[in-house]
Amino acid sequence: MNSLSPKIAFATLLLLLAACGSPAPTETPEPPAPTEHIEHPTEAAAPTDVPTQAPADDGGGNSATVSIANFSFGPGTLTVKAGTTVTWRNNEDAPHTVTADDGSFGSNTLGQGDSFSFTFTEAGTYDYHCQFHGGAGHAGMSGTIVVED
Repeated sequence: MNSLSPKIAFATLLLLLAACGSPAPTETPEPPAPTEHIEHPTEAAAPTDVPTQAPADDGGGNSATVSIANFSFGPGTLTVKAGTTVTWRNNEDAPHTVTADDGSFGSNTLGQGDSFSFTFTEAGTYDYHCQFHGGAGHAGMSGTIVVED
């Protein structure tokens, strides 16, 4: 065996060790930017039980508005005269519906800023709910329209 063989073997070993060594240092990534946390209630707020009389509009007819906010309808119970048009307006970013328990009226999905109107022509009590967050019989997100003659 000649004297080059151990030198070649040693050089080869050094190359192999260098190849298996620790990786080259890399840049430390920047931490992600903080994001705004928005909380959404997991359950609907209890509707208010205080009836509210609908105001007359300037056109001689009657109109009233129900606000959709904080996963509830406000007011929870609204008393109006027959012939009143009630408008529900979604004031939050969660989607909602206005759906009569008896199927007599109903909206499509309402996004933020969307509204739905229905004119009540007959006296009676009309319970309604959000299909996403409530149910018939005052379950979860629900409300009532009381229509008087």
